Amino acid sequence: MVIGSDRAFGVVFINIKAFGKMFSGDIDPSKNLSGPIGIAQIFGSTWNWTNFWRIVGLLSMVLAFMNLLPIPALDGGHIVLYIIEIILGKPLPIHVQNILMRGGVSILLALMILITIYIQKIFQIWGAWLVRGPGGVSCYIFLKAYIPQLCNV
Repeated sequence: MVIGSDRAFGVVFINIKAFGKMFSGDIDPSKNLSGPIGIAQIFGSTWNWTNFWRIVGLLSMVLAFMNLLPIPALDGGHIVLYIIEIILGKPLPIHVQNILMRGGVSILLALMILITIYIQKIFQIWGAWLVRGPGGVSCYIFLKAYIPQLCNV
C-alpha cells in the first residue's frame, strides 16, 4: 500500500517537473506528449495484467494532475473561479463564466486535435516506430521511471 502511494504521487511530482521542463525548453514536448494512438501503444502487443493495471493507475494519476490545471473547463479552472469569487465577494457574471468555459473547452479540443494530428503526421512520415520498443513515442518520462521494459531503457 505504501509503495503504491509513493509511486502514484511520484508520478504526479514527475509530471509537474516534466511540465515545467517542457515550458522552459529543457524537454521537447513532441517527444514526450502523445495522443490516443500513442497511449494505446503504451500497453504493448502482449498482454500482462500487472503491467495493464500499473499503466492504468499511472494514467489515472496523470489525468488527476491534468484536471487540476487552471484551464476554465477543468476542475482547476473552477477552483480559480472560486478563488476569484472569494476575493471579489461575489461570483463573476454568468456570461463571463460562460465565455471562460467555452474558451477552456476550445483550448482542450484544440490541444487534443493538434496532439493527435501531430503525432499521426510523425507516424506517417517516419513510420510507426520512431523510438525503439513497443512504447514508441509514447514512452513518457514517468513510464521510463516505473516500467522501463516497455521503453527498452
